[in-house]
Amino acid sequence: MVRRPPVLAAAIIGVAMMAAAAHAQAPKTFSVHFDENQTAIPKDGQAALGAAVEMAQECAKAQVMLVGHDDGAKADEVSLARANAVRTAIVNAGGVNAGDIKVEGRGAKQLKVSAPNSQNRRVDISVSCK
Repeated sequence: MVRRPPVLAAAIIGVAMMAAAAHAQAPKTFSVHFDENQTAIPKDGQAALGAAVEMAQECAKAQVMLVGHDDGAKADEVSLARANAVRTAIVNAGGVNAGDIKVEGRGAKQLKVSAPNSQNRRVDISVSCK
């Protein structure tokens, strides 16, 4: 058994605790883009969804925030339906409890571009580790 001086052991523990705290404070954001008037997650959105799920599964306890957006006439209901579709996919993938996922639909309130565009039809996924 290797004995380390108490000061060195305390330093190692301190660095590990700081690294864990930094990891817990750094949320990462992913976006899943949707086809017009659709709530089904498209194939090209699977990569972002998979990356978000993978990060959440690596956390001791993940906190996930989903914010749906749209630019159409029924923006409020469509944006919320998209966010709920992403929530269902994340829960079904495992590793994240439904209670650790918050869902919002913002409709057309935060457009990325002014014209109708797939960048506006999205769900932003924010994952942070506690």
